[in-house]
Amino acid sequence: MIILIGGQKGGGGKTTIATNIATMHVIESRYVHLYDIDPQETATLWASLRDQNMNLPVVSSSQGIHVGAAIKNELRVLQSKYQDIIVDAGGANNDALRAALLLADLVIFPIIPSGFDMWTFKTLSNLVAGAQSCTKTFKARVLLNKVSTNPARAKREIEDCDSLLSGFDNLTRFNNFLSERVAVRNASNEEHRSNRTSGNLTVGYKKEDQQDHAFIRGREPKQRLTLRLSPDFCRKVKEIAFKTEDTVSNIGFRALTEYIKTLEK
Repeated sequence: MIILIGGQKGGGGKTTIATNIATMHVIESRYVHLYDIDPQETATLWASLRDQNMNLPVVSSSQGIHVGAAIKNELRVLQSKYQDIIVDAGGANNDALRAALLLADLVIFPIIPSGFDMWTFKTLSNLVAGAQSCTKTFKARVLLNKVSTNPARAKREIEDCDSLLSGFDNLTRFNNFLSERVAVRNASNEEHRSNRTSGNLTVGYKKEDQQDHAFIRGREPKQRLTLRLSPDFCRKVKEIAFKTEDTVSNIGFRALTEYIKTLEK
């Protein structure tokens, strides 16, 4: 199952929701993968920091190239390997979001109950309609996030959301909602504090202890590398991606080979 967390606007809590869903699925012993196609790469950073804590179950993750055709190809490969794929698409109406929509089984649009955020319903509805006209029908749900903890105010916020949603038959609000909680906002930072390192060592562990613990749990040491690619190389990746259904790794290798040839001229 592919669960896409996306939207047009930033700040709605998409990455927080995506990482929490991925973690819950891991705890439930689901074979899950967190796929980060948000240019901000926050989910990738979160996964990297989490890997430093030997006491936490591993959340498999990877970072996608922000090219629509390449993302479609990569998601198809991941589908054959995992029970669930949680896609963090970030806040933008772009090629990455639209490509992921074409393969999603469930789309979650986190929305803050404010005018600026709820005004995006029309754009989201058009995106869903466009994707559903090209592929299978999937479920598109709005998840209200950061709802006021004041009962009277929360009731008004939910009513305002439902009023605006009533004009779109392909968007439905989850019955449940998430309230504005300081604990939720600070959760990732608290986890980071508990994982803080000194050099390459997690505080409280000797290097030998870390290596032994990793071996016992079957975990190989990880190093995550983020590359800043030139615009010319990215264009070459896009050109090749649209001509093939190959995996991202092969597309990237071919593009790199051709890009190097241009540098040698």
